[in-house]
Amino acid sequence: MNYPKVKFKINKELDKKTAWQFLNVKEAGIDFGKSILAVHPELSKINTLKNKKEKIKYINKYFDGYYKKYGKMLANDLIIVEKEWCLIKNEFFEVVDQIFYDYPWPKGRYIGYMSTLNCNVVFWKNKEWQVFAWLPDKYREIIVHEMLHFIFVDYFFKKIKNKKLREQWWTIAEVFNTVIINTPAFKKLIKPGKELGYPEHRILAAKMKKEWKKTKNIDQWIKKFSIVVKE
Repeated sequence: MNYPKVKFKINKELDKKTAWQFLNVKEAGIDFGKSILAVHPELSKINTLKNKKEKIKYINKYFDGYYKKYGKMLANDLIIVEKEWCLIKNEFFEVVDQIFYDYPWPKGRYIGYMSTLNCNVVFWKNKEWQVFAWLPDKYREIIVHEMLHFIFVDYFFKKIKNKKLREQWWTIAEVFNTVIINTPAFKKLIKPGKELGYPEHRILAAKMKKEWKKTKNIDQWIKKFSIVVKE
């Protein structure tokens, strides 16, 4: 089996882009803007600026200064996250192989970018994502979460032809992660930690957790999803 060679990097420009794109985003019960401002309250000034050009200029200047101040800390955290991944990657791939029946990993860049934003944004096409740097206890959970996304979504669209199910791919992927990461095999990998998922998905996740315990079969679990949603 060929496994992805995961890399981790620092990307200041991506933080600028994410801050601009997610400052006013809310999704499934999570307020990304609130999470951003909790770490960077200075960015609240953006709402007082007149136009897009001024706002982007302010963001760029702010993060240039922030990275100059905390760059060494980020470089240190980059070393830590690489070590954390090395400690769990072999067991992670082994557990994933069992769940997905040795399904091959999709091609991609597989890069985790250290971020000063608590958003953990995923970039589906190239298999990249952001890792919130200031919560080292969550590094393993974030990596496992996004890596599971990449193989699940690829598997899902290759195997599932039902149009209604395919339309719900993102919700299904998030609920799947909430269910699977809280199983003993994955809790062992991310300890200490618990996958909470999106607030609006928690009732559904609780139901689908019961379905996983019944079948422990990914194909049956996915097909059961549409039935459970209607209940």
